[in-house]
Amino acid sequence: MLLIVANVLPTMGIVSLIPVLPQLFARFHDAPHAGFLVPAIITAPSICIALLAPVAGTIADKIGRRKMLLGALLVYALFGCAPLLLDDLNQIIATRVCLGITEAIIYTCVNTLMGDYFKGAVRRKWLAWQNAIGSLLATGLIIVGGILGSISWHGPFAMYALAVPIFLAVLAFTWEPEPQAEEQESGGETPINAPFPVAAMALVYAVTLFGSIIFFIEVLQLGLVMSSIGLGSPDVIGLVSAGAGFALPLGAYLLGRAKELRVGYLFATALAFFAGSFWILGHATNLSGIVMGACLAQFACGITFPLLITWCQSKLHFGVRARGVGLWTSFFFIGQFASTTLVSLFTGPAGGIGGVMVVFAIVCAVAVPISWIGEALTGRRVVAHP
Repeated sequence: MLLIVANVLPTMGIVSLIPVLPQLFARFHDAPHAGFLVPAIITAPSICIALLAPVAGTIADKIGRRKMLLGALLVYALFGCAPLLLDDLNQIIATRVCLGITEAIIYTCVNTLMGDYFKGAVRRKWLAWQNAIGSLLATGLIIVGGILGSISWHGPFAMYALAVPIFLAVLAFTWEPEPQAEEQESGGETPINAPFPVAAMALVYAVTLFGSIIFFIEVLQLGLVMSSIGLGSPDVIGLVSAGAGFALPLGAYLLGRAKELRVGYLFATALAFFAGSFWILGHATNLSGIVMGACLAQFACGITFPLLITWCQSKLHFGVRARGVGLWTSFFFIGQFASTTLVSLFTGPAGGIGGVMVVFAIVCAVAVPISWIGEALTGRRVVAHP
């Protein structure tokens, strides 16, 4: 549970400032390049995670995951809270870049420790709950950010001090895992000095990139879809987003209940739900259609994220786990930016955001049998051993 809470910190770097984005624009509207720099206050940490997570993982494999996590938590609190005392846009962005470096370390080390501490079905259960609980906590952080933002645009930056008690808890209740051999899917063990499994991980990363692109479509584009049919009120968008988010733990619960991890079958299931969601969102004309489509997408998100990270963990032995998870993190966050770019590219040719939803519904529908057949042909699985 402590690792789950710690892993919410990188998410807080984004969602806590969403409510004060209009205030930030109002405060810095006359600054040079404000149209680019103000959004960068929110996006800079994510870019750092995408670029630096592999580096963080490589270092963590050499010096220890827990040591890096503890150091990153303290520095996170320092640079996260720094804008409370700043009123210069460039200085604030500089602190956000430094914050992003710590987030890359936190995200990579927490997910690696999940793989170190737990195995098999237990690991999958906790990774699923990490996704579910993290989503609910993120919703709460948006609310708290809005409350603090009503006091001042500086207010939400005080939330980053939460890293201090988390640091103390991690110091008290976690330990540096001992190197150990990893049980193979086909039996036997992988020694800790075995080389990095390049071929196996190439497939994992390719599927993760595709899955991430699909994962972020509804998350990032729901507001535009609602605005296109006259439901553009921020309050309504926020309520629908928060309400649909409660479907995500249901997807995570479904994954956690699976007796064994058949990646292709479970990913095909998630893609089928995504296809249905995007098709409904693309043709929705009222609020009920939007809610149904958003709930289906969030249910699929609840399956997708823990499925992909569990699959990644199952291919990595102790000696290269942090590096492998760091690379996985990079591909997942690159998918976030690729998702936005692809939606922008297709909006014109597809005739608007509704047409884009239909296009991606078709893409997901085509990918369902590909994923299913691929699993059937390989016959590989990760057995849910305790």
